[in-house]
Amino acid sequence: MPVSPEERGMGRGGKIALLVIAAIAVVALVVTGTVLVIRAVDARPAAVSEQTDGSASDDEADDGAADDDDGKDDDADDAGNDADDTPTDDTESTASRTLDKDSVDAIVDGYSDTDVAVAVMTADGLRSYSSRYAESRYVAAGLYLPVYLAYTAKNPGRPSDSAGEMLRSMSNDAANAVIDSVGGLDALNTWLADNRYSRTTFDRKFGDVAASEDGYENYTSANDAARMLSECIKDGSYELMGYDIASEGVAIPVGATVHAHRGMGIQDAYNYFVVISNGEESVGVAVMTQNLGKERAASLTSDMLDVVWTSMLGGTKQ
Repeated sequence: MPVSPEERGMGRGGKIALLVIAAIAVVALVVTGTVLVIRAVDARPAAVSEQTDGSASDDEADDGAADDDDGKDDDADDAGNDADDTPTDDTESTASRTLDKDSVDAIVDGYSDTDVAVAVMTADGLRSYSSRYAESRYVAAGLYLPVYLAYTAKNPGRPSDSAGEMLRSMSNDAANAVIDSVGGLDALNTWLADNRYSRTTFDRKFGDVAASEDGYENYTSANDAARMLSECIKDGSYELMGYDIASEGVAIPVGATVHAHRGMGIQDAYNYFVVISNGEESVGVAVMTQNLGKERAASLTSDMLDVVWTSMLGGTKQ
């Protein structure tokens, strides 16, 4: 059947329309493909970032395992690492508030398994270590701390020149004056009992050799002495303790500060009462000996300061 000119015109228009539609479709596909490619490229860094985060988590998990071996609290260590990944945090993560009993017992028993008592205590009263005889009573040579603590408890806010002199120089005369000011030996012993220093008693004044020869003696335990050191750390009075133990051969760890008293000469006693500090934390160390002699007592004290410094205060082993 013949086709009219109008119909032929409409046919050409339809073809043109189809071509236009096809062209639009092609363009749309190209654009869509480009968008998909762009999105794919944009997505790649996110995938890399997630992998990096995953690696960090693995590192933290490894750190936690190491902390378990060190006996540290995982949550506390993780918080410290998240806050600031610095060498200081690494040092803190290796420090402990207690000493390994078996290894320190081996050190102490290497000097004597009968005539040595050692105790270590933190500023907040945590008993970090006690040797086998830390509760036994030893001659309290060089122990001026109970007199000072009794005075300050009975006279809060009232400084005493005699008490200060006693701590600075271990003056027997100053110590005896402080004993008199608290009411004498009976009052001192009452205060000690009331404050749970059950292994400490004073039966004579300082320097009274005759009384000692007659059987009147002052006694304490390493545990009691360490707790007294802890109390002096709390109020800062330990900084007055000025005996130079290095002059007797006690090795002071490099970087450490020590304040100490020393006692000797009565019934072959040789004692050291020491506070060791790293500038931020302080620990009390009581070393009491009998029949050991000066050199071995000093050597034992050196070993104890070293283990406290490296294990509890984050110091480097000497």
